[in-house]
Amino acid sequence: MGMEKNEILEIMGSPSRTQRFHGKDRWTYIFYETETRYEKEVHLDEGKAVYIGDIWNPPVENSAESVDTTHESQNKAYIESIELQSKENKSKSFSDYVLRTKGEDKIRYLPTFKQIK
Repeated sequence: MGMEKNEILEIMGSPSRTQRFHGKDRWTYIFYETETRYEKEVHLDEGKAVYIGDIWNPPVENSAESVDTTHESQNKAYIESIELQSKENKSKSFSDYVLRTKGEDKIRYLPTFKQIK
């Protein structure tokens, strides 16, 4: 820990894999002992080693299934609110229509026709 890039390269040689991850260089070294394969990583921040050890896997905060479940419940709630709003609008529109036309005997619309020759 704390070694410079060039010191690591002198001791370990070139890494098998390099990657840039969250602003840090991530070097992977692969070793074989008889038939067993080992992978070790070195993470470098601003040119100095800040992590040396086994392959680092970031923790998974949300699995795909939990995200899908959350989205499905959000979609269901949204659809229910749209259906409720639609029912309210339909009943309001009909009651407004009844109030506007109640007791009125005049014709609101009379189509006009042109004679076709």
